[in-house]
Amino acid sequence: MKKTSISIIFFMVAFTTFASFSIAGTFDAGIVQDFIIRNSSYALQGDIRCSVTPNFEARLPLEFVYNSSSSMFSTGLSLAYYPFEKSGFFCTLSLISLGFIQPSSVTGQSNISLNELSFGYTQKFKKKFLIEGEIVIRDPSGTFGDEYDSLEEAFHCYKKFRVRLKAGYCFNFK
Repeated sequence: MKKTSISIIFFMVAFTTFASFSIAGTFDAGIVQDFIIRNSSYALQGDIRCSVTPNFEARLPLEFVYNSSSSMFSTGLSLAYYPFEKSGFFCTLSLISLGFIQPSSVTGQSNISLNELSFGYTQKFKKKFLIEGEIVIRDPSGTFGDEYDSLEEAFHCYKKFRVRLKAGYCFNFK
């Protein structure tokens, strides 16, 4: 326990020393697609971001998926890579992602492992506002096939591919 605490403190000190403290909050407009298609389930997604270097960004994705009888909250840690610095094309890989389902009888388990890979484009306006389009590929390696099949059966909007349009605002602290 002591080693874990020391490791976490070391990571936090290193992270705060080298991070530029540009935090952005985003909201996924993909729920509009769910309403247009008239799915019986809907997904709200957003994330909190922190710039680590000009090319890398740590993200904390937050997603809430619901229908008339059940819901799922998922979160994790993702790493985004911008090959041309903070605006333009990017690739995001989830490092860890977990889903929490209520009631657990929907999928047979209450906690579920997830992973995503996404590609997209970020456009910034006045260095504060951002609009981002992305294509999300869930479970690109096929590792969690059974989990994703049961999720798609329970939540019709939870597909293997999803197109997202995000809008957000950046808070710069340095």
